[in-house]
Amino acid sequence: MGKLDEAHDRLVRYWHWALPTSLPHRLTRAVIEGAVPVPPAGPTSSTALAYAELHALTSGDDRRRQPQSHQVGDVTSFYSGIMDACALAAEALASGCPDRRAEALDHFVRTYARISGHDDTPAFRAHLRTRFRHAAHPGSFPLRPAPSAVAPSRLP
Repeated sequence: MGKLDEAHDRLVRYWHWALPTSLPHRLTRAVIEGAVPVPPAGPTSSTALAYAELHALTSGDDRRRQPQSHQVGDVTSFYSGIMDACALAAEALASGCPDRRAEALDHFVRTYARISGHDDTPAFRAHLRTRFRHAAHPGSFPLRPAPSAVAPSRLP
């Protein structure tokens, strides 16, 4: 268990480094608690592997700080919105209800639209979809558009 506790501590340190310093302490703690699972008393090999993967993501040369105020403006609103979307997603997964999954996704997209000064439109969603597909890291995307970014189009 000692190795997982050490890994947990390293992950917590990463998130303290990565999050904006202007984020309220309570919200910082909530983000970290959501991002860094507490090691179970009886870890499985899957748990150890998951911690190893998290450690690799947060300790590589290409690790990134999370969105800062110069990228998203109101960081408190941004992180609060993301935390709300995560809570909705957890509820959706627990319930298995497709409508709840759609609600969580809608909240997530509205948060990104709002912080980037856009409305949640089909064109904005297509733009996000394109950015996710062309990200440097699978499942992530830069908050600032790439110089060669194509203007958003309609939903397929």
